[in-house]
Amino acid sequence: LLRRKDGPTAAARLLEEIRPQLEGLWHAAPNDRRFMLWLAMAWRLEAQLRSSTDLAAAATKAANALELDKRLISEGRANDEVIGECATAYDVEGEIAAKAGSSAAAQDDWKHAMDTLAPHLNKSRDWQLLDPDARVTAWLGRTEQARATISELTQLGYVPLDPWPEIKAVASSHDLNPGPQQQ
Repeated sequence: LLRRKDGPTAAARLLEEIRPQLEGLWHAAPNDRRFMLWLAMAWRLEAQLRSSTDLAAAATKAANALELDKRLISEGRANDEVIGECATAYDVEGEIAAKAGSSAAAQDDWKHAMDTLAPHLNKSRDWQLLDPDARVTAWLGRTEQARATISELTQLGYVPLDPWPEIKAVASSHDLNPGPQQQ
């Protein structure tokens, strides 16, 4: 929220202050899943902030977030919040890879996000799962699925903090074969 209100510099300053404290809390209580999740979120947010200025640092921070997220999932007690955070971290890592010119790595990250989300999406109305689903399906070119998910989120009253990825218009079969011409 601070990033949207006061800009990325203010958000970066806050994260620089908070992340070391979260690291200290997590190191003091390494089995506390909440501290681990908060630290993963902080790393992911830092990756997002740095993605416009320092792709290498952003990639490192996204990898740090994913390491913690995957650890939380591997412990077998992941809830929608953890699953969604992991998928979002994969999305961010994919966006960073795409900006760096590595479309293959980006596609791999987005596919990992889908693999993470897929078992949990059936009839879910949880924005923590649906937001990364909409983003990743858009990046993967699944435009109809992305549009449907964004529409569902909008109907639920959800307003994303970050704009949705651009969904390119895809010609429908009707556009490709308009049928008999009117005279």
